[in-house]
Amino acid sequence: MEYKYKWYIPDAYLHSRGTGYFTSHEGCAFINETDRDAHVRFTFYFQDREPMTGYTSVVPARRTKHARFDLMENDKGEPVPMNVGYAVVVESDMDMPVQFSHCDTSQPELTFTTTMVPHITLDRED
Repeated sequence: MEYKYKWYIPDAYLHSRGTGYFTSHEGCAFINETDRDAHVRFTFYFQDREPMTGYTSVVPARRTKHARFDLMENDKGEPVPMNVGYAVVVESDMDMPVQFSHCDTSQPELTFTTTMVPHITLDRED
């Protein structure tokens, strides 16, 4: 699989606690307008430990996908750690819009933030 497109999310944090009904979460939303499935992989980077790899997802052709980080496990069965800051590099074999969202329910005043993430196309002609 050749991952030609990258998106960088340098500031992320999953809270383990919430205020009751809602769960704190973060994730990426994708829309794939093409007739082919898009393959996505996520790498999580930390200040005090090695990156965590092996997180993947598929965005079906002509569909949307919401990949929540609090529900992900990598190929070793490891969840994305909570209560620690991290950064995410998202890679795909297809170009598509990516939206990052953060929902913080750790306080009574809930916070929801979201942004579109610009991508970088990798030049594979070495």
